[in-house]
Amino acid sequence: MKELCNLYKMVFSIVIIVLTAFFVCPLLFGYTAYAIETNSMEPTIPTGSIVYIEKTSSQDLKLNDIITFERANKIITHRVVGIDDMNNQLTTKGDAIKYNDEEKISVTHVKGEVKYSIPLIGYGLMFLKSIEGTIMSIILIILYIISIVFPRKVGGHLYHENNK
Repeated sequence: MKELCNLYKMVFSIVIIVLTAFFVCPLLFGYTAYAIETNSMEPTIPTGSIVYIEKTSSQDLKLNDIITFERANKIITHRVVGIDDMNNQLTTKGDAIKYNDEEKISVTHVKGEVKYSIPLIGYGLMFLKSIEGTIMSIILIILYIISIVFPRKVGGHLYHENNK
């Protein structure tokens, strides 16, 4: 039982460290993380990748930049293929898509420019945002807190780490 409890605490600690490294630390440096849920940017950014974006002013955007923007309550990551300075609009296109996006986007809807991406890590973010992932996270956190706050009784004696 002691080994199982220690294993659980170790695994939980590793998960917290990984989540912090991939999702929290970038925030400290001004980046926001988004998961890529479709194949529209393949092969440049595969499905399941996580992209880190940095807020960029509209004057700094240029052709071929990969940007993340909001359209119809969806977050999309595509490449800039046209700039209309007069109307402050951008034409975008997914690398895997033959044609430009039908609708131009206003520069005010741009979340930022993609600075780097990491394949596969986005699947973890997508899972954490799902109902199942949220429920599982809450349960694991509660179990972890219980394992720390309430020591286990083993053989009629209070179990502590120091007991061998």
